[in-house]
Amino acid sequence: MLLLGGFLCLNPSSPAFAQMSKAEKKAWKKKKKAMNPLAFKQMVEEQEEIKEKINQTRQELEMLRSQLSEKDSRLAQLREENQQLEQQRQEVDATSRQGPDERGVYFRVQVGAYERIDLSSRITQEADMKVEDEGGIKKYTIGYFNDYWEADKFKKYLQSMGIKDAWIVAYRDGVRVDIKEALEGIL
Repeated sequence: MLLLGGFLCLNPSSPAFAQMSKAEKKAWKKKKKAMNPLAFKQMVEEQEEIKEKINQTRQELEMLRSQLSEKDSRLAQLREENQQLEQQRQEVDATSRQGPDERGVYFRVQVGAYERIDLSSRITQEADMKVEDEGGIKKYTIGYFNDYWEADKFKKYLQSMGIKDAWIVAYRDGVRVDIKEALEGIL
């Protein structure tokens, strides 16, 4: 390594050589002449190998920077797509939370009415169960049916499962109405 440093100093194109005094230049030229030609050749070859490795490393670094830039660009694109998909998911969720269109006449099946029992914390959105609080009595209904006979089939299915008190209730424009009144409006 000392030889490499000496060679760099003796190289007239190196910045270190240009900054040396006249006496230093003369001393280093003397050392160069006194140097074994085989050692000098080996030192020059080592320097060329090192320069080549530096160039290769710089090329690899540029290639890696280019790849990193491409991956950063792709990542930004994927993040944007993810943000758009998340926004669409939220819109779909908001739409599904609104539930079915509650205009006109429709039917639900009531499975219970309780004054002292509150199951609202146990109800999930997926269950399609609604809770109506009427004068302190919580009424629980399931399903959404435009057709009375579909609601009746569902009521019978629930009764066969053991919910003996299941019955059909009617709604007009989101407001609970008497079943006879709703059926007269349909028929």
